[in-house]
Amino acid sequence: MLGFAVPHWVLCHAAVPGAVVIEDPWTNDTTGDTWVDAHLLPVPDSAFDEMSAMEKDRYRAAVNIRTPQE
Repeated sequence: MLGFAVPHWVLCHAAVPGAVVIEDPWTNDTTGDTWVDAHLLPVPDSAFDEMSAMEKDRYRAAVNIRTPQE
């Protein structure tokens, strides 16, 4: 993401047809990134799929957080 191959977590706020909406807490001050650059960022499904694959085995990880009522 943003040209860096660095594993880190993002928060997915929503899913819309063809994309997910994320919050990415990692920014790079040296390239001028601020929190605005990764706040409610729409990412196409195909790009998110590619970014979420790790190493040659292409494994993924996710944590699903819900309220007790859901």
